[in-house]
Amino acid sequence: MRNQGQLFAGSLLIFFGLLFLIGTLFNINVWAFCWPLGLILLGVWILLRPQFNPNTPVNMTPLGSVRREGAWRV
Repeated sequence: MRNQGQLFAGSLLIFFGLLFLIGTLFNINVWAFCWPLGLILLGVWILLRPQFNPNTPVNMTPLGSVRREGAWRV
């Protein structure tokens, strides 16, 4: 199963890249569209994000598959 967060972030980057490319080609002020669109997407994400069960452990690996256990120094 794919990580839905990575799929969403990748899709968002592609969408904004295409939006900026079209804005550059047709001389459109893209920033006038990005702010409201960003707020709309943030609202949709807040409404549709999965609800986490507080009793279930969540494993987040922002640096890939690096796993540390026990006491360790940074």
